[in-house]
Amino acid sequence: MHYDDCKVTISDHVAAYEKTWNVFAGVIGRADLVKDTGFGRGLLYFSKCEQAKTEFLLKSLPAYYASTIESIRSREQTYDDAARKIKEYITARQKGQQQQRPRDTSGGSAANTNRIVLNDKKCTYCIGKGWQGLNHNETECYTKKRETKANVKRLKRD
Repeated sequence: MHYDDCKVTISDHVAAYEKTWNVFAGVIGRADLVKDTGFGRGLLYFSKCEQAKTEFLLKSLPAYYASTIESIRSREQTYDDAARKIKEYITARQKGQQQQRPRDTSGGSAANTNRIVLNDKKCTYCIGKGWQGLNHNETECYTKKRETKANVKRLKRD
């Protein structure tokens, strides 16, 4: 599971994670471990471990929350504390970012009035290639320009 703040809220992500973990723990708890060689018992102990549950939740967050993750990892002792802090920190951080983003108020058309100017650039060309495509749009994309130029040169040679 990976958290995508564009698609779900952090509260919904944590709730879905807990539901998935509980299903995992339930399946392992009901497993027949009579002929087990150790793997099943290991998973059973693993499913009951709060530290493992917390670590997997922290691993589901994107890399740009690294400072938040390290802060929670160093301070919180239980899963419930960590989940509560994640919800608090990430919600506050998202609200802070929304307040810091300047809006275009140039008086243009209604479609342009609510457009966010900063940090909302995503290049569809790079995303189509499997990259993140962040901090530039397709008209600013150096990769697209470079590859287009290389294709033109190749066509001229052929």
